[in-house]
Amino acid sequence: MHESMQYLPTIGANAEVVPHLGLASRQLCTVRSGTNAEQAAIRFIQSRFLESYGARPKLQVPRLMTLMNRDCKLLAAVGLRDAASESLFLEDYLDQPIEDVIPDSAKVTRHQIVEVAHLAGLEPGVSRYLFPLLTVWLTVHEVQWIAFTGTAHLRNSFDRLGIRTQIIDRADPSRLPDKGRAWGRYYDQGPMVMVAHVPSGYTALTKLGVLRHIHSVPSAGGHYELTA
Repeated sequence: MHESMQYLPTIGANAEVVPHLGLASRQLCTVRSGTNAEQAAIRFIQSRFLESYGARPKLQVPRLMTLMNRDCKLLAAVGLRDAASESLFLEDYLDQPIEDVIPDSAKVTRHQIVEVAHLAGLEPGVSRYLFPLLTVWLTVHEVQWIAFTGTAHLRNSFDRLGIRTQIIDRADPSRLPDKGRAWGRYYDQGPMVMVAHVPSGYTALTKLGVLRHIHSVPSAGGHYELTA
């Protein structure tokens, strides 16, 4: 049983949760920093990692995004970290900066890279909604590459949508300050550091016909009650 999380963020100038894009009655939203919504999204991620791996990570993510259904139930949450603004969590696993290990790295700068971290979902198949919505959002914001740490299961989720991922290195917990102790059984799954080219992913999703169903969501008026 998942812990209930409810709050009433106003949509508009003082919004806690701001919707951007919609697909099949689901919405991709930004969660404003320092709000009750942010704490609820963090608790959601923590509860999913605890349930799946016995993990109790401390999360510090500059930008949190959520996927909600039309009843404003929290279906998924993910963190985004801009490589131009700070070091990436996954760079602890690497001997070089992320921009130097990405294929065709001679043409990649940190301003073009975003780390996708702490992906947590509630319903089966949530990636078929979250990944296309996130791809469009990243494209609008001119992101060229995403970097992330994930298991074979996550990589398969990308593959099913035709999004090609490339393995950069093994995620070795011994390279972390706490040696991975906060992550429970997560490292038993053999996670890898991976990257994906956003424009190529956009093209793949366009060929599947997925993106034509995505629409923008006006972020004005009304209230959301978010539950999980």
